[in-house]
Amino acid sequence: MLQCQRCLEDVAVGVRSRSRFRLVPAGEEWGDQDLDDDSYEALELDGLLDVRTLIEDEVLLSLPAIALHDQCSPPGAGADADADASKPSPFAELGRLKQGKQ
Repeated sequence: MLQCQRCLEDVAVGVRSRSRFRLVPAGEEWGDQDLDDDSYEALELDGLLDVRTLIEDEVLLSLPAIALHDQCSPPGAGADADADASKPSPFAELGRLKQGKQ
C-alpha cells in the first residue's frame, strides 16, 4: 500500500520485476561482447552477495515514482470547489490591473 498523491488515500500498487544478473568477481575484465548483451546486468562482487539487499533494491526500483488511483479527486474538491468558483481568479484581477495602467 502506498499513499495516492492526488487524494492522499491508500492505493494498492502491484510490484513486478524480472532481472537477470551476471556475477563478476572484482577486478575481472568484463569483455566487449558482454557490454553488447542487454539481457542481464553485471554485478561486480567483492565478497559475498547480500541477496536480501539486492531484492529490496529491485523492489524499490520497481515502485512507481508517484502512486495514483486511476480516478480520484484531490482532497476538498467537493463542496469547496463550488465556493472557490465564485471567487474571481487572482490572475484575472492582475490582468485587469495591468490593462488599467497601460
